[in-house]
Amino acid sequence: MARGYVSVVPDGDPLCVLLLPGVLEEVPFARRGQDLLRAPNVVAVEPARRAPGFLADQVARRLAKRLPGPPRVLVAFREEEYGLASALLARHPECELWYAGDEGIPGQRAALVFDPADDAAVAPFQLNAELWDRLEALGIASR
Repeated sequence: MARGYVSVVPDGDPLCVLLLPGVLEEVPFARRGQDLLRAPNVVAVEPARRAPGFLADQVARRLAKRLPGPPRVLVAFREEEYGLASALLARHPECELWYAGDEGIPGQRAALVFDPADDAAVAPFQLNAELWDRLEALGIASR
């Protein structure tokens, strides 16, 4: 089962779910992820101890039951998270997929593709400005 950071979110509020490729503190975009997690309706899910592979649908079903609200945005940082993202999208077709990177992801067009690079000289909220703008437009979070 996926582990993760789930903040206190009022039940039923739409969520932005960060599908992390590892422990937040150890991923290259940790500062940017921590910045987004300031919003109560943004949650992060670390990967299961075992790669879901063909079990992605079962993992997605369990994860969806544990989330405190319906996912409205899924953020995949690497192609490896696409299996889980795809399974969650099948359960929540109104959900947007955001993808961090310049390579396309198989079978699904992302609503937003962004550069996940971090620049220590720039504040994380500035690096995430495009993401914050979209979260505000969707009514999920505000700065």
